[in-house]
Amino acid sequence: MTPMFEELAWEQTPIGELVLRRRKLTLDGEDIWEIKLNDGYLISSQFVDGEIALADLALAMTGGEALDVAVGGLGLGYTAEAVLRDPRVGKLTVVELIPQVIHWHRDYLVPLGTILADDPRCILRQDDFFALADEPDGFDPAAPDQLHDAILIDIDHSTTHFIDEEARGSIVTSRFLRSRRNLNRAASSHSGQPMPKMLTSSPRFNRA
Repeated sequence: MTPMFEELAWEQTPIGELVLRRRKLTLDGEDIWEIKLNDGYLISSQFVDGEIALADLALAMTGGEALDVAVGGLGLGYTAEAVLRDPRVGKLTVVELIPQVIHWHRDYLVPLGTILADDPRCILRQDDFFALADEPDGFDPAAPDQLHDAILIDIDHSTTHFIDEEARGSIVTSRFLRSRRNLNRAASSHSGQPMPKMLTSSPRFNRA
């Protein structure tokens, strides 16, 4: 039986104190996994329906086989894992800004670490997703001219509620639209708040 509360990892990062922890609400309850940044929650395994729906809905509107998918943001891995559940996916590139989050997956400190780190279709890349969207090589320098069949963004709480307030300049509507130049078929973004009209009115945008 796991303890009621356990801090699994702690790191001081350029954007604040990063903590991975596991806790229970009751003695015989399920484990809840959480990543916190300073006083805020990056993600909790207690609330992942939106992350899973982001992948499911985006792939439902994407036809074809051997799909090439890019995901901005790793977190606990629920969006990426949902993408890999689709047998049509041939390649998944996940871009995560915080290197410690990738290390936790590769070190199997989080429940989905084994699935993501060991799947040969999945590439975990440490970088700034929106900065890469502006680069000629895109999200995968090994295939700079390759268009992605779907691009999923699950980085901040919304386009107006930022995890890192000092980085708000990189999470703006124009950056989302420019990331679509790497896109072949469908773009999707997860938000906990209503999205700007110019995003939701895009014919290739699906709000999950």
